Amino acid sequence: MAREARSTYIATPDQPEITVELNPPGYVAVPYISLRAGMGGCGYVEDRLLGRPKFFEEEFVRGALRASPSDLRVIEVEGQSMEPMLQNGDMVLVDTRKTSIIEPGIFVLFDGDGVVCKWAERAHEATEPMVRIKSENPRFSPYEVPAEQVQIIGRVVWFARRL
Repeated sequence: MAREARSTYIATPDQPEITVELNPPGYVAVPYISLRAGMGGCGYVEDRLLGRPKFFEEEFVRGALRASPSDLRVIEVEGQSMEPMLQNGDMVLVDTRKTSIIEPGIFVLFDGDGVVCKWAERAHEATEPMVRIKSENPRFSPYEVPAEQVQIIGRVVWFARRL
């Protein structure tokens, strides 16, 4: 039987030494993008941004979300523009297979300036292909970006919040 991979974290004055299974049974590793998606630069290059993966119950990922871990990304959101729905510090799970904005939804995307977590939809009335990007919070104005400047990372399918 294969032995589980383990990682030991060295004790600090305020924390004891702990050993963590890297592949806990019944859980799958989902890539974590160690960048806060501003709710309110540079291009998006995922390989440079991957941090330690986050673990989710395998049944949740494969059953409820009908996804494989490689289809998903975890990212922390930042700012107030999506309040009250999403709040600063929330963690979102993004399905990277869902990049079409034909049906509007909440997406994590690169808008030409930075990575944001916002409502996105096609601007049907525009003469050239445009993406309308909107906040949940009415204090923030919607804006439109030429479609060729937008990189949809994926649709938000789940979130978690610290109480």
